[in-house]
Amino acid sequence: MEVLLAAGLMGGLSLVVSQLVSNSQRSVNHLESSSEILTMMQGIQSLLSSPENCTASFQGKSASNHPNVANLLKKETPSGIVDDYKTVQADPNMTYGPRRLKINSYSLSDEGSEVDVANLQTTHLVIEFNRGKNSLRKIITKKIPLKVEVDEGGNILTCVALSHASNNIWSYASNNGDIYYSGGKVGIGTTSPLSILEVAKMGLASNAETSVLTLRTENVGSGSGATLDFLNINSNHSIGPGYSASIAGLDDGNYTGRIEFRTNNSGAGPRTSRLTSADTKMIIKPNGNVGIGVSNPKVKLDVTGEIKLGSTVLNPCDASLEGTLRYNKSSKVMEYCGGNPLVWQSMSAGAGISCNWSGVKTNKLNVDGANLRGSSICLRITCINNVVMRIDMGPKSAGYDCGN
Repeated sequence: MEVLLAAGLMGGLSLVVSQLVSNSQRSVNHLESSSEILTMMQGIQSLLSSPENCTASFQGKSASNHPNVANLLKKETPSGIVDDYKTVQADPNMTYGPRRLKINSYSLSDEGSEVDVANLQTTHLVIEFNRGKNSLRKIITKKIPLKVEVDEGGNILTCVALSHASNNIWSYASNNGDIYYSGGKVGIGTTSPLSILEVAKMGLASNAETSVLTLRTENVGSGSGATLDFLNINSNHSIGPGYSASIAGLDDGNYTGRIEFRTNNSGAGPRTSRLTSADTKMIIKPNGNVGIGVSNPKVKLDVTGEIKLGSTVLNPCDASLEGTLRYNKSSKVMEYCGGNPLVWQSMSAGAGISCNWSGVKTNKLNVDGANLRGSSICLRITCINNVVMRIDMGPKSAGYDCGN
């Protein structure tokens, strides 16, 4: 009897130990598969954080309630769109990771308080994983929030995966301090940005003005301020940023401000340091004076260097153009709009001298000089309202009419 009792106890103890070992192994499998599921969720979230991938995977599907919405996800690559993260319906033999996880299904659902297609434009991608019979829980469900744009029927037009919380589209950099958005365009004040970043203030009254974008620093004193930098960065970042241009709004002293337009003109490869006032090509001072090549312009436009005026359409000289300079390409002279009455007047020598006729008079002069002896030089004087407007002189071969 004692032998039988001992044998029974040993058998029971062996069964308990076996069960403990089995449960312990399942616990290990459970933990390992949970880690692999987390890795897969990060991969799926990263794939769907691209609007192109998300839209290709779910476009046209009901955002609020769509069981078995897809058998796989779509991924955009340089060579085209490829299939990724297939379910067992797409490939019964597809497994993921050392624990050979499987994806049973993808579904869309906005049940619960965290997401709402109608009011928040969000829904959940519900992913059902199969961890196998050796895990404590064979089937486990995970969710990824999606930001969706739907048509009138509630079908997805575009979508993108959200990060972390249900309404957080930002991702954190490795330093956990910087955030970034790897999706599409960003709109502030607009739902349809036209560029990578668009800041808008809608609904203003006609002729109203408001602050839309502010650049601010805490520095004070002459020369302090904020800059808007334009950079070119090569793809592998091996040589760092290349500063090409910047616009600086600076304190000019006594709480007045100036604007400097700076460009990199070194021609010695990428500029890895920020541009400074030494790189300024144009400046607007607090009093409105503009300097080009001048750091302290004394008049409304102060230029160091030549100024070139191109030929323009010969518009009539009127009050709207009074004081305007232009270059008349056909007559090859500088002109200004002025006088009484207002006419385009030549800025050539002799203009403004009184004369006693209106119109054009020409005369032929015989020049007795070392190089022009016996040559015919034409002198043409143009008068308007008894005032010399221009005097032209040149050889007949140049097209001047010498008269008689």
